[in-house]
Amino acid sequence: SGRPSSQPSEQPSMSPMTHWPTMNISGRPSSQPSSMPSAQPSNAPSESPASMPSETPSINAQPSGQPSTAAVVEPTVKITIPSQIRIRGIQVPQTAAEVAKVVNIVGLSIAQTIQGNLRSTQRLTGVTIISINGILVQGSNNFRFNRRLTSRKLDGNIDIEYEIILEEICSTQTCDEAQEIANELYASVTENMQEEIDSGVFEQIIEETAEEIGEIIDVAIENASFEELVVVVLAIVSTWYPAWEEGKYCLNDGNQPLYMKTNPSDWVYGSRDGCCTRYFSYEYSLCMGLDDASIGYYPAWDGTEKCVNDTDVPDYMRLNPSQWMHEDIESCCERYYNYKLTDCIADSGGSSATGTLKWYVNHVDEVCDQDCDNNAGPTCGGFVPSWKSLFDDPLSCCESSLSWIATSVCVAESNHTTATGTLKWYADYADEHCVQDCESSGTSGTCGGVVREAHLELYDTAE
Repeated sequence: SGRPSSQPSEQPSMSPMTHWPTMNISGRPSSQPSSMPSAQPSNAPSESPASMPSETPSINAQPSGQPSTAAVVEPTVKITIPSQIRIRGIQVPQTAAEVAKVVNIVGLSIAQTIQGNLRSTQRLTGVTIISINGILVQGSNNFRFNRRLTSRKLDGNIDIEYEIILEEICSTQTCDEAQEIANELYASVTENMQEEIDSGVFEQIIEETAEEIGEIIDVAIENASFEELVVVVLAIVSTWYPAWEEGKYCLNDGNQPLYMKTNPSDWVYGSRDGCCTRYFSYEYSLCMGLDDASIGYYPAWDGTEKCVNDTDVPDYMRLNPSQWMHEDIESCCERYYNYKLTDCIADSGGSSATGTLKWYVNHVDEVCDQDCDNNAGPTCGGFVPSWKSLFDDPLSCCESSLSWIATSVCVAESNHTTATGTLKWYADYADEHCVQDCESSGTSGTCGGVVREAHLELYDTAE
């Protein structure tokens, strides 16, 4: 009919009354959204957000008044706990799909059990199922089922190897207590896990997890173990940044400026050494806090030709200790002062040496000296340089190395005694007569002085 009925019908009509929508707004919204958006936006926002996000991002004409805050990387210790467990009541998997189902059930159950006992500074980062009955299951690409598997255990028991990976935030930026944290975290997690297994709670969690994916199982834990003390500190993250205030150098207190936090790759280093090398290489030792620490023996380039072990190590040596620093005096002297090795060792405070007590030539004073400490006696000229030849006595030294000097004079001067001459005769061409080779006292008319030149010919008599 052309008019609506006064009472609604008991059954809705199967088609609309007209092909055209009404132009009047209904008093109540429809229970279903329209298939097309409205032509004009509403004057007021909706009271609740849409259930689905828009496909394109909203555009804000103005940037926010405050910059976003970058996450601060906190020093963290990560550990891995290798573990094993035998479960009765789960069928031995024979296909990739069955393996995935077992991995899902057991992995989620372990994770749920551990997470319930962690503190706010601790976090479970993963549970990795490594093998089932000795067959690796790390990644679907590594586990192939080209044939039906046969297992030693077809009675419903499965042995599972797995790893628990956890991390905990350190209480200090330097994380000096990393090993202690790792040990305590290991003990806490393994003890709590064992308690849940012994009490039957873990079995219940496995059954509930399986039920959620449509599997009804009745399990029992035959045994479980955690490898003792196999705890590896995987990472200790520390952030060092340059502090531009005088005397502060590199810090890791987490108070780096915002521009460093937003661009950490440009400013922040994972070690103090990295930060100091990048920003304060000219005062490296001060930046590293090494200005009051000695790190070995190094050559003193102050003319003393010795090695020292003090706190005044030049920065270029601290930056390259393998090149300059040595553990002992001997190796330092051998490296830098090999040409006077024994002197360097003695002058550097090394063990005292007596030398060989043999003789070597001293071309400066034109005598032969003994190989011994300068303070050991008048004939000692210091420890012999490595390239010098040694002789058993001053006579052989003089004859070999100072042959232009009369041997008797060379030997006497080398022994720090007065040369008396040979009493032989030689020609005094100035006075045109012969004189004796002896010290002229001014009273004897025959002594013309001790002959020093070896080339001067001597005679037994004046005739």
